[in-house]
Amino acid sequence: VFFGVVPVGAFVSINEEEMKKIDDQSKIRIFAMGPFINFIFFIIFSFLLLGISQLPYLKKVNENLFEGVFVKEVQKEINICGTKYESPAYGKIPEGAKILEINGKKIKSLQDIFKEKKGKQKIRIKYEINGKTYEKEIKMNKIGQIGVILEIKQKNQKPPLLYVLLSFLISVLFWTSTINLIASIGNYLPMPPFDGGQISSILLAGILPARDKEKQKKTIAITLFAIFLAILFMNFLPIILNPIL
Repeated sequence: VFFGVVPVGAFVSINEEEMKKIDDQSKIRIFAMGPFINFIFFIIFSFLLLGISQLPYLKKVNENLFEGVFVKEVQKEINICGTKYESPAYGKIPEGAKILEINGKKIKSLQDIFKEKKGKQKIRIKYEINGKTYEKEIKMNKIGQIGVILEIKQKNQKPPLLYVLLSFLISVLFWTSTINLIASIGNYLPMPPFDGGQISSILLAGILPARDKEKQKKTIAITLFAIFLAILFMNFLPIILNPIL
């Protein structure tokens, strides 16, 4: 879609007259092949992304480029889909503080923080602000959060060219794998005009008795589409009725 040489999606014009000449099993194979290929590309690009992002060179440059992890904002309360949870860090950790350690482990990235707080009921945070160092123990709330928004600050220096190129490559691989996954899942949805809708129509038409199979397939496709729209409408109904949470 974005790069002609990068396989991020598949859009094929099918000859309807030729499709009528082949059997239903062959049709199912044809319709299933597109999303399957997208999923294969998703796996390939995901492995490439994982391999490049874990290069020791990138980790070394990151340590030299970034100043550290800082507290951007401390929330008074955590609001998720209208449900409010307490913010244990409010009034205990100041905004602008640099996170030095969590549970005795030095913090160099957001991944370090997520790893140290995972599955813990409470964490011990060592932070620095205004040249002074403090250490506090904070209990996690019901959803495993403490109510802080973090950010990584970068030093005032230009990154090496190789680092810039690898970062761009990682970004391309990430979006390419993501688009392929979305295309794969989306095309398997059991509704027209997606491939999954065509497959569902063929399968259901084979089960249900009817004289005119082609007409029945169209009826099934319209029915599946109507069901999908109804489900979509029901999901958006709470937002329509109560737009302000």
